[in-house]
Amino acid sequence: MVRFIVTLVVSVLIVASIMFFVYDNDYTSMRAVSEAFFYVGLPMFFISLITLTNASTIFISMGYTVKNIFTRHRQKFGDYYEYQKERRENSDSVALFGIGALLISVVFLAIAFYYGYASIA
Repeated sequence: MVRFIVTLVVSVLIVASIMFFVYDNDYTSMRAVSEAFFYVGLPMFFISLITLTNASTIFISMGYTVKNIFTRHRQKFGDYYEYQKERRENSDSVALFGIGALLISVVFLAIAFYYGYASIA
């Protein structure tokens, strides 16, 4: 629950900073509000999908490969299974982060689409 609240607060602060720095606090423009929520919601949506589908193993395997190629002591990391097990110690908390971020991103995208369609009409 703490990660959800922290994710929500940080994402709202990012939206507020986009509104402040990019759109000069123009909250009356529906297009500006729509774009600010969209700029935060879309990357958060894709990051949460990567987290929930466990596609992060691709990045773990790439990191293992690069570390084995470019380090002098190759025995330091052991085999891939041990390295992957070490990197996934907090997999339950990562999945909970993915669910929370997915919910927040869907709400942000819904707000963005609502204001986007309202600015057209």
